[in-house]
Amino acid sequence: MESHERINEHVDDCRRMKIEVLPPDINRSEVEFSVDGEKIRFGMGAIKGVGEQVLEAVVKEREENGPFTSLYNLCERVDPKTLNKSTLEILIKAGALNSLGGNQAQLMLTVERAVQSALNIHRDRARGQKSLFGDEPTDEES
Repeated sequence: MESHERINEHVDDCRRMKIEVLPPDINRSEVEFSVDGEKIRFGMGAIKGVGEQVLEAVVKEREENGPFTSLYNLCERVDPKTLNKSTLEILIKAGALNSLGGNQAQLMLTVERAVQSALNIHRDRARGQKSLFGDEPTDEES
C-alpha cells in the first residue's frame, strides 16, 4: 500500500474528478482500493495501523462465509490471535465497522466483551467442545 500522503492525494484527485470515494466497510472493502459501481471504495489496507495479513484473513472469511452480521460475529469468525482488540479499535475509529450496527461509541464499549467471547469460543473449539446450543457461534448483537 502506498504512503498515506500519496493516498490522500489520490482521494483528492478522485474528488476533483467528481468520483465519490466511499468509506471503508468491513463487509464491502477489499484490502486495496476497489471499484464499487461508479464509485471508489476505500481499501482497508490504507487504514493506518492495520496489517495486511489481518485484512486478508478478514476478506477471505467474508468471501467464503458471507458478510459479518455483528461485532461478535466478526470476532468469532476471524481468529482472535489475528484480529485483536487494538486492531478492532482502529477499524472502529476508521468507520470500517459502521455497517455492523450501533454507533462507534457503542462498538468501542462492546469490543472487549466481543474479543473475550471469541477467545472463549475458539479455545472451546480447539478443545473439541460444543456450545450449549450446538457448535455454531453465538452471534450476540453488539
